[in-house]
Amino acid sequence: RPNRKVFLDGILQSSSYGDEAYHEALVHPAMFAHANPERVAIVGGGEGATLREVLKHSTLEHVKMIEIDDVMVAVSDEHLPAWNDCSDIVGSTKSCFEDLRADVRAEDALAFFIDNFYDDGDEKDSEDEETVDPFDVIIMDALDPSDNVAFADALYNNDEFLISMYNGLEEDGVLVLQLGNSPSHNDPAEENTVHRNRALITQAIEKVGFKSIHVYEESHCGFGASWSYLVACKDESCRRRWYASAAQVELAIHERMLRTYSGKAQLKSFDGATMQ
Repeated sequence: RPNRKVFLDGILQSSSYGDEAYHEALVHPAMFAHANPERVAIVGGGEGATLREVLKHSTLEHVKMIEIDDVMVAVSDEHLPAWNDCSDIVGSTKSCFEDLRADVRAEDALAFFIDNFYDDGDEKDSEDEETVDPFDVIIMDALDPSDNVAFADALYNNDEFLISMYNGLEEDGVLVLQLGNSPSHNDPAEENTVHRNRALITQAIEKVGFKSIHVYEESHCGFGASWSYLVACKDESCRRRWYASAAQVELAIHERMLRTYSGKAQLKSFDGATMQ
């Protein structure tokens, strides 16, 4: 089939050829780094493909997808059904957006996390406010740090937001971010380039209290270059699962992935050998 590509403001966001490679690499290393991910938050992810991958985990009880661009969600639901198709997942729905475990919100994720999890010392009026429990995994699938727009600065150069996400995780919680095209060994220091936000967020994650930080790349996602991701764990216990053998990861996939009606494998790109 012809490749289908999604652009926002002239910037490539996703392609049908790279769909599984990108979204499986974003979601599953972090999900399998957690022993029992029941509550997940997605920042961004308007096409619904990140949500699709999260919904494949049998441990999942609730996923909150917070996407500021409701037009992107509506357009994807109508014109990009392959990205948000959950019809083959046993127990799910035709559209991933309609799965009963999913709460899809057209909201500002910064405001959501800061309002619910940032402690500035002031007493908050809790009357009529929703109580939001911490998450096991938070997935950042928003703009690239190097995108030359103000919202990218707000996402990746914002101590309040990062602290709020840290506080919004359970004590064994896992955070994963996509960090844009991977650096080359002969690139200059990122603090002096368009990747300044990536350098800042990496440094800030170290300072805020995450105990175990891992960077990895995926080179099949169709962006013309390898793509970088970062996983940060609040507790060192995730290291045992992160460094699991290929056989251990394969067993975890077999035990946790929901089955398909078609009998086909749930995962197209991620497996134990890839994780290792």
